[in-house]
Amino acid sequence: DGYFGAVVEADPGYEGDPHTHAFTEFSYVIEGSVRTQGMVMDKGDAYVAAAGSTHDDFVTATGATYLSIFKL
Repeated sequence: DGYFGAVVEADPGYEGDPHTHAFTEFSYVIEGSVRTQGMVMDKGDAYVAAAGSTHDDFVTATGATYLSIFKL
């Protein structure tokens, strides 16, 4: 328990700040596309960041809507 879900609407050009995941995080692309850790994800694609992993590449050139499930 203790996980949260958020639908994020990222504007074109959005870049996430580098960070380390204290807990597992799940992302699912609803619309648009994002690049995460060098991999381009389009509508319907999902990504799981393992606890302890470093995340330093997250950007959307086109804008994107995605679901993020995470723990604080």
